[in-house]
Amino acid sequence: MPGPLIEANWGDTVVVHLINALQDNGTSFHFHGVRQNYTSEMDGVPSITQCPLAPGQKMTYTWVASQYGTSWYHSHYAIQASEGVFGPMIIHGPHAAPYDKEAGMIVLQDWHHQTTSSMYDAAQDGKVGGPRVLDNGLINGMNTWGTDGAANQTGKRFTMDFDYGKSYLLRLVNTAIQSTF
Repeated sequence: MPGPLIEANWGDTVVVHLINALQDNGTSFHFHGVRQNYTSEMDGVPSITQCPLAPGQKMTYTWVASQYGTSWYHSHYAIQASEGVFGPMIIHGPHAAPYDKEAGMIVLQDWHHQTTSSMYDAAQDGKVGGPRVLDNGLINGMNTWGTDGAANQTGKRFTMDFDYGKSYLLRLVNTAIQSTF
């Protein structure tokens, strides 16, 4: 997590194969920010533009990259995106400003140690409703958990190297479940 990068050039035809290997849940892919002009059946929103894919089903999404920029794709079924069913997407095109190096994707997300559905139910109960306080924040799926320096601390922090005097293109996308993140 995150899932693999989808990368294309402005004007390319993008083809994505999805196989639902979940045991007991439907799924789909939505390509966030992609204008599905004459391809609304490829939009991936269950009960709006498609039925969710049942376990074992396959689907090939095909659309033209008519816009360019940085975005992400994610499951639009239930709240699977918050459980990690998402990935980054780059459609290369013109840039408004020059840069020396492309730094790649920086995917930000919140993370929790409970299932999203259990937190969803708690948020709806009217007693402790509202945004959940999640356990961690991740950058490109990475961070540490536990007290800094403790023997039981796990994980690794994301790092990036920069060269003095160079300008960088940072492609940031926030995939968090909480809009407050």
